[in-house]
Amino acid sequence: MFTAKEKSIIGFLGLSAVIGFSIIQFKEHKKTDFVVVSKEEKAKFKALADSIYSAENKPKSHPIKIIKHPKEKNSKIEVKFVNINTANKDELTQLPKIGPVTAEKIILYRNDFGAFKTVDELVKVKGIGKKTLEKIRDKIILKSEDK
Repeated sequence: MFTAKEKSIIGFLGLSAVIGFSIIQFKEHKKTDFVVVSKEEKAKFKALADSIYSAENKPKSHPIKIIKHPKEKNSKIEVKFVNINTANKDELTQLPKIGPVTAEKIILYRNDFGAFKTVDELVKVKGIGKKTLEKIRDKIILKSEDK
């Protein structure tokens, strides 16, 4: 009645319909669970965002002016030492090779694992390798928030 190719196509269509129906049933059955999680996550996110926002408004780092090179008269640049345990996103992006995305990753790592104990611990943050660490090492200080 049907060729082998037609049978396989009919089987494929039938299987696709069963899988699609199963997915729809699963989503409808689990809908309330997802709503509860979403509300909890939204509350946690709002609390975290509020705490980060209030922490960002506190001054953390102090700029120091130095002479860049003796051959350039009256040429001063601002060198900023950044406390990686308390710095906000804007302060972290002042470091060479650290953009907004990497700054966010540093903050997330710090929130998840606590204050950095050594400068070398920065290589555990995705996006910071040994070369980047060497470029920023002399511009970083480590102090806890309570000190």
